[in-house]
Amino acid sequence: MNKKEIINRLLESFTDKKEYSKPVYHSVNDRKYTLADLIIRQWKNNGQDGFDMVNVKNTYYWLKEIKDDLIKHNLVSESAMNNFGFTLWDNYDF
Repeated sequence: MNKKEIINRLLESFTDKKEYSKPVYHSVNDRKYTLADLIIRQWKNNGQDGFDMVNVKNTYYWLKEIKDDLIKHNLVSESAMNNFGFTLWDNYDF
């Protein structure tokens, strides 16, 4: 799956299309979480939709299926923590 296809599918899970269509959410960087990071964090932290995200559970399991493509296209962080400082995933093991 190519990067554009993944981003377009991920955007279906965000209610604020204008905000999350910005390129800053489309590659790992030090300013914003990627679309994939946001979905994964939402599922691991809250286990439900919220914070401008819908269909979080199904999207999370889809992301697990395409993990290699996410890594290849720089669409997911290698590791992440929640706002309390607890590790949510490491070494792409989300």
